[in-house]
Amino acid sequence: MLRKSLAGRPQAVEGQMEHDGDFQVTLLDGTVQLGALIGGRAEWACPCGQKLDIGSDQAFFVTGGLRLDCRGCQRHYFLSGGIPVVRDLGVHEIKLSTERSDHSRMLTMSSKLAAFSANYRIAREQFRKAASCLGWQLESYPIGAFGPDGEELSFDVACSPGGVPERVLLVSSGIHGVEGFFGSAVQVASLKQWATAPPRTKCVFLHGLNPFGFAWLRRFDENNVDPNRNFLLPGESFTGAAEGYTRLDTLLNPRRPPYRWELFQLKALWLIARYGIPALRQAVAGGQYSFQRGLFFGGSAPSQTQLLLAENLSRWLKGCKCVVHLDFHTGLGRKGECKLLMDYPLNELQRGWLTNWFGVNSFEECDSLGINYDARGGFGRWCVSQGLAPHYLFACAEFGTYGSLQVLAGLRAENQAHHWGTPSAASTYRAKERLRELFCPTSNSWRSQVIERSLELIGRAERGLFDVALDRI
Repeated sequence: MLRKSLAGRPQAVEGQMEHDGDFQVTLLDGTVQLGALIGGRAEWACPCGQKLDIGSDQAFFVTGGLRLDCRGCQRHYFLSGGIPVVRDLGVHEIKLSTERSDHSRMLTMSSKLAAFSANYRIAREQFRKAASCLGWQLESYPIGAFGPDGEELSFDVACSPGGVPERVLLVSSGIHGVEGFFGSAVQVASLKQWATAPPRTKCVFLHGLNPFGFAWLRRFDENNVDPNRNFLLPGESFTGAAEGYTRLDTLLNPRRPPYRWELFQLKALWLIARYGIPALRQAVAGGQYSFQRGLFFGGSAPSQTQLLLAENLSRWLKGCKCVVHLDFHTGLGRKGECKLLMDYPLNELQRGWLTNWFGVNSFEECDSLGINYDARGGFGRWCVSQGLAPHYLFACAEFGTYGSLQVLAGLRAENQAHHWGTPSAASTYRAKERLRELFCPTSNSWRSQVIERSLELIGRAERGLFDVALDRI
């Protein structure tokens, strides 16, 4: 029996016989489907809405049992228990497994790797070319700064020409600059995937939201602002810092260039032993507004990115009733694995969507004890608060790279090099290249894995969004 729980991969389901000839099919991720036994046939509905009938010509024998193809989508069902399970209606339990020829499986390894770019300029060119090939509408928003090769820095927007306009899948990347190498690759791969099977919903892709950080290998923008700490809500002020951050300022933000050998990680280990990782992560990375050259500085006013989004998001999402927004990030969690993080309270409907589409353990709320933490000025909370649609589900899709101490040490060294180093110094080059590696590892296995998983997420989100019954919510 196939037992893999990742979305879009073979996934086990179990069915219990119910009264009056009904039975219940339950996927391991918790999704429940009700089937019926009619005239010796087992019938139920695929998540895409297509009726499945084991007694029809949709079913045929394969090694190890029976395969049933859904005509409404590319999902295949395998009856691993074999035909006797179907014929013997007195059996108490049936076991099934599902497999889908998913969004992620149509790209070869080389295609997945080719989606990654060597620099911001090439990434932007790849994105715009892939969107243009699909006939998507492109817009560009210059930020008034230039990259290492003298190129104008802009973030780009691509909107699909078709799809159901009441349902919008929004995919954003690069709000943390250097993380854009990964996020851009996801968007490029997704666009290339859709060349053969366009999405059924309207799609909006926001590419390179922090083009300065993307081009100059920084997590922060041209004003040292962490854009994902800049989206404060009305009534919140750009002031203050956690007491823990203030105490750690000299450790986190030395006023000198980085050394090749640092004792930072040893000192950080001592702090972890004393205070614990959750408390330190919250104090350090939760956002601060007092140290302008420090890590995780949220700014002193709305950033240019925030102002541009506030001006245009309502136009890009005009007429929509339901938005699913995936914002791609790297740097937290186990290497290559993904967790959907929320920085706002979820309601029961949203929890149900996340569970049914992505799995029970796929997401963490801001009050969890996992890798998530409560950051001030988060992008997701701001998007949800804008009233852009009656239903707005935002998820930060966070992929692990290296250990949290290594990532923090890399951020610290790059910040030192940027503010107190010399641009042409070897130490500056090392710090920036190290930061790129920390947020977008060069490992082919990591890159292939995260692209496949990201495309699975996008495919799941698009299918789930398309199946939402808007007239019932």
